[in-house]
Amino acid sequence: MNNEAAETLSSDDLIAIRRQLAENQTVLRETFDRLRQSQQETEMAVRRRDELNARVTQLEADYEELLGES
Repeated sequence: MNNEAAETLSSDDLIAIRRQLAENQTVLRETFDRLRQSQQETEMAVRRRDELNARVTQLEADYEELLGES
């Protein structure tokens, strides 16, 4: 912004701009927090899925072993 444009802004304009900037920063922080939380929940779900898949694979192997013994 050049000096001429800055001189045409009133103090009310500057206050409004600062308020909007602060509000936008708050919204941005909240959005990043929600994104971080969503990513953590996704990572937990993926870990749980992987653990369950490993358990199913082990149970299948155990079951096949039992069938082979009979």
